[in-house]
Amino acid sequence: MKRTITICLLMISILSFSRKDVYVLVWGSSQTKTGAGHCSIAFKDSGGFHYFSHYPNSIVGTIDTLLLDFKSLQSFDKEILGIQINNPNLILKFEVSNKEFIDMKLFAKRSVKRSWTLFLFNCADFVKGIFRNSDYDTGLAFGISTPVELVKDIKDHNVSQFLKGNIITIKGFVYPFLLNEPRAVPFTLRKWIGF
Repeated sequence: MKRTITICLLMISILSFSRKDVYVLVWGSSQTKTGAGHCSIAFKDSGGFHYFSHYPNSIVGTIDTLLLDFKSLQSFDKEILGIQINNPNLILKFEVSNKEFIDMKLFAKRSVKRSWTLFLFNCADFVKGIFRNSDYDTGLAFGISTPVELVKDIKDHNVSQFLKGNIITIKGFVYPFLLNEPRAVPFTLRKWIGF
């Protein structure tokens, strides 16, 4: 009996200290058909990548699917759905605790069903909301949240996490992405309205 309790406690401590990976995929304003940019999130576990994305219903709506490998994750929105011009040009990997992973994934599963709205719950708001279930700081949005602002807030509010290696850039580079990316709201207005 004592041995069983010891083994159970050991397993609990191993599970509570294990780390999991969460990926944020970011498309810049000039990479998307709408010109607004886009971001999405994926949770990696033994089954592959559980991918969540939040688009307006007029485009494709919400995405909650399992992808088997990293190549599929990168190309899903472009190759399978056909709603992006390119694959994401920035992919960040976040190391989270097992508890954060579970909480974040449950929040994603629940909130992906909410209707997309430009001012209250767009793709950047969706990802920021998920990260509120972790120790990472994704900042607060005023007005319209955009993927570029999300990346800027991650960079500005999590310097120590980058230095510790808890946030790693898998594809692209944060600083050049931010320097080269036009602000999404004016870019989109110029593209669609012409001013």
